[in-house]
Amino acid sequence: MKFLRHATAAFLLAPFTPALAQLTYVDATDGTTGNTSLSDGGVLDASDTTGATTWRQRDSANFGASATVFEGVEPSPEICTRLTGLTPGQTYQVYVHFWDPQSTNEAWNIRAGFTSGSLTLFTREAAALTGSTASVLASSLSFDTAPDLLGPISGRENLAGLLGTRVADVNGEIAVYLDDYGSTDVNYRTWYDGLSYEAVPETYNITYVDASLTQTVRWDGSTFSPAAQGTTALDNNWELRTLGNSATVFESNADGAEDAPLLVSTLTGLKPDTDYVLYAYFWSDGRNWRLKASADASDIQDNGTPADLSDDFLPSSPLTNFAAIDTDGGTATIAPAAIALDFETSPLVTESNRTLRQASLGLATSNASGEISIFIDDLAAVGEPGRTWFDGLGYKQATPLDPEGDEDGDGLTNAQEETIGTDPYLVDTDGDTYGDQTEWLAGSDPLDPLSVPPLPGNALEISPDGAWTWFNDERAIFHQGSLFTGYVKSNGEYGVTRYDPATDTSYVMVVSTANSQQQDDHNNPSITVLPDGKLMVLYAKHLGGSQFYQRTSLVALPSSEADWGPEITHAVPANNTYNNTYLLSSESNRIYNFHRCINFNPTITISDDLGATWQTSVAFIEVGSGNVRPYPRYCSNHTDRIDLIYTDGHPRDVENSVYHMYYRAGGFYRTDGTLIDSFDNLPLDHEGGQRGSVIYQYSNDSWGENDGPNDWIPTGRGWTWDVHYGKDGNPVCVFQVQADDVTGTGWNHDRIYYYYARWTGTEWQKRFIAQGGRPIYSDEDDYGGGMTLDPEDPNIVYISSSAADPFALDSISDVPLSVNERFEIWRGVTSDGGLTFEWEAITQGSPADNLRPIVPENHGYDRSLVWFYGTYTTYTNFSAKVLAILNNGLAVSDFNKSPLATSATLKWDSSPGQSYRITGSDDLQSFPVGVAAGIPSQGPSTEHTFTIPSPLDTSTRAFFRVETEEP
Repeated sequence: MKFLRHATAAFLLAPFTPALAQLTYVDATDGTTGNTSLSDGGVLDASDTTGATTWRQRDSANFGASATVFEGVEPSPEICTRLTGLTPGQTYQVYVHFWDPQSTNEAWNIRAGFTSGSLTLFTREAAALTGSTASVLASSLSFDTAPDLLGPISGRENLAGLLGTRVADVNGEIAVYLDDYGSTDVNYRTWYDGLSYEAVPETYNITYVDASLTQTVRWDGSTFSPAAQGTTALDNNWELRTLGNSATVFESNADGAEDAPLLVSTLTGLKPDTDYVLYAYFWSDGRNWRLKASADASDIQDNGTPADLSDDFLPSSPLTNFAAIDTDGGTATIAPAAIALDFETSPLVTESNRTLRQASLGLATSNASGEISIFIDDLAAVGEPGRTWFDGLGYKQATPLDPEGDEDGDGLTNAQEETIGTDPYLVDTDGDTYGDQTEWLAGSDPLDPLSVPPLPGNALEISPDGAWTWFNDERAIFHQGSLFTGYVKSNGEYGVTRYDPATDTSYVMVVSTANSQQQDDHNNPSITVLPDGKLMVLYAKHLGGSQFYQRTSLVALPSSEADWGPEITHAVPANNTYNNTYLLSSESNRIYNFHRCINFNPTITISDDLGATWQTSVAFIEVGSGNVRPYPRYCSNHTDRIDLIYTDGHPRDVENSVYHMYYRAGGFYRTDGTLIDSFDNLPLDHEGGQRGSVIYQYSNDSWGENDGPNDWIPTGRGWTWDVHYGKDGNPVCVFQVQADDVTGTGWNHDRIYYYYARWTGTEWQKRFIAQGGRPIYSDEDDYGGGMTLDPEDPNIVYISSSAADPFALDSISDVPLSVNERFEIWRGVTSDGGLTFEWEAITQGSPADNLRPIVPENHGYDRSLVWFYGTYTTYTNFSAKVLAILNNGLAVSDFNKSPLATSATLKWDSSPGQSYRITGSDDLQSFPVGVAAGIPSQGPSTEHTFTIPSPLDTSTRAFFRVETEEP
């Protein structure tokens, strides 16, 4: 067997023309040398007039092709005409030919079929006789070899009844059985003339082969004895589940991290030495279930350890590592859902909450015995989230491709694949997890795994793995020139990354321990700067116990896990989630931690010694009886004030309005300064009227003549996103409103609407500013893509939207979605207090979603944004990178040169990760003189000293320009 990892399109591409039907007619002949006999094998002698056979040959030139027609007169026996000289294994379409008068009061007929005793009755028109099937005029068909006579002759016409398709046997033959109607009425006679056939063009759909113990064995030759369903021990073995196709699925890692043995599953009965397109199939329940598969023996290694305790696939090939949902940090190729119509006979493609996934393995050539072996394995020791349910294999013969077709579904035509040089059978030819079309459009090389498309928005990668909820803060801050960002990794660890713009370096650190980690995005750390410059992070499990966790850095700029003190656990009164920490310098550096705890409601816990100890937790806002929880978003000036916007509850449970209040000097106030109550009298009785100022009021009412979405969305429920202070010190906020079943029925027909609001000094002025599109996923149909304010200038807002046109605001019911329903990020700027915005795209055409943007405090850049990019399936199942944009407009801020000096120094505003060059001119008309190149950014500001080159060193005047170098 030969494996063709990359099939060149030139080898496979050919002009494509549809096959034209061309029938070959074969006249029925009797006797010992004829093609027609009695069905029991006896000789048919149609010239016998004694009545022994009761089939009579009509040999007048006026009757039938080749002047012979077999006429049946009951009781006529069943006969058989055998087509010969066909291609063994080829499928043919077959017609039976008989004659019928044009008279409407006669119904001549024939019975015919491929199985003796099971024949179809044909007449000119359907149901002319009981149960009969219609035929067509033979003259309407296209023949390569036609009958001599088609009619009409003497009022009779040659009819053709379609028997269907049949595969020629190993001898290249097809047998057709025939009989008359069984009536002595001359109006119902049978005049049988012959057969016609045509080869059916092969469709080359996929043939599915279910994996079984008869053709699936261990690679190492040991006896393969999978465990029975229900075995829960971590035995490093496959478990045989009675699910999927043929109730046989090979499962691993479902009961915990293990490593099942490498398998070999063999396809048999193929054409020898023939190229086939190969597939492997596995199941997923919506999570990122996995499979390793390859038909290439070079992908397998013998590492000298037992096969069931090692990963015998070479580790560096995404082409052999498949995942259901996402690329798992760039280590796997996504396997799309199998499509029933792609198969000759469709297997089961859905079952319960599971979907069959199709892993494309490329081309391989069968051996001389017509066999291809495919290697199958699990992903070693990944556990439940990445379990393997291997179900079977698929194949189809490789054929010349239609240039305008798209065989692999990657968005490139087969002709384009030939031009580019990519494999028309693989979405990702070079195995770097970026599809061929994605790379081609982005300008990277789809044949080079080291060449990958730039990140969305030409962003910086802060962490290769991370996501967050938006109810913990501060999630990202600038501190002493570095960006610190907290997140949850896909494996449940909590990370903090320090990104140093001066060196374009990320220091990725894990702050959680085995005791505190949990695979849930609710648990991302809050980051607080302490007076000595060190950092304190707080984090908690999502409903995972009555505690929160704390670590404090040992240095001001932690860059490794060794730079953090021990994890400290602090008990709280009830199940705990979220942390929002704010230090107020005017209160002797008291730290307030806002979390969800007592009565499932917002709760406050205070530290007066910089986190060394924490006071008894205090209920903050009281709603419900342990099953309703307001959702607050906080901000602080870090001196004497903490603001929050919040809701009545979760939008799936409560008809949410949105409120604002703030804390200052021991009291909680509405926006206009009206005291709600003091800290000492907490909790606030929300249902009793102790609530903040209303920003958005929920209403079921339809709009009146002067109403619209700037007022409310009928039945739309609010949820909070961000709040900060304007230049005048007044609060500014953004929030969403969600409505169900807007464009149809189902979660993906729900729509989300984005709002911007600011306190004018006397009232909350709000505006509907953008369409958010659909929710992120079905079970949380209130989760939008996200929105955020720039804390240094809240006239700037960023949104993540899946709407085709987020700024088509004329309708709240006609909201189409973007291509692939992708979430992209947009930047809006208002110059009139939020009444209108100018928008620009930050990301476009992204291969994955861009979600939950945030702007870090104290960033100091013209543009600063952090978000996560990837696949987000649920809040416990995601695979995403943490990205950032830190951009300054290029502007020279200083130039220094002494009059007689031969060197000079330029300083300019710069962007991390960029490279610059300096060019010179003596006339400002052009800058032809190269001065310096390849100057790396030093962060928000870059300075470079250079020698003034000739001829500028002797010129009476010289000008210098800084330019960004393209990568």
